[in-house]
Amino acid sequence: MNSLDFARTSERMLSDQGAVADVYAMNVGIVGWQSLLDLVSEQGWHRRYTEDGVGAQLPPAETIFDRKERISCRFEFGSDSSVPLETVFFNPGDVELWFRPWEVVSQEQLDALCVVLQTIGQTLQSDLIVSTEGHPEFEHFRYDLSRDEFVGPAALP
Repeated sequence: MNSLDFARTSERMLSDQGAVADVYAMNVGIVGWQSLLDLVSEQGWHRRYTEDGVGAQLPPAETIFDRKERISCRFEFGSDSSVPLETVFFNPGDVELWFRPWEVVSQEQLDALCVVLQTIGQTLQSDLIVSTEGHPEFEHFRYDLSRDEFVGPAALP
């Protein structure tokens, strides 16, 4: 895995004036979601799952998507050295997570985030796009699974 340059990457992510950064793994389906949930447990990463704001036992991905139309389902996780990643399970087809780019304040934190993202990409067998909130087309950087490396950051518009 190559290392992203903190100064350039931070400048790109913070160019969106307070927007969170989204992380997309496209077309991985419920199987991908379940693989992500299993990975978090296997890695021993910190995690918190809530339903309507109350801590709950993490159910299978399929159950979450059955419930999410009636209740608010939220999941936060991450390694001890990485910023947390969060989701509210928007879409059963694509894993969509987010993080607060202003919380990434050093090369070490960016590297730790990249380790988590690389692990997720390898587990899902998917590229990951890190982009402006709600806009996968406005890419900050990406994890390229076929090359097992990070590409970016994208040039500022």
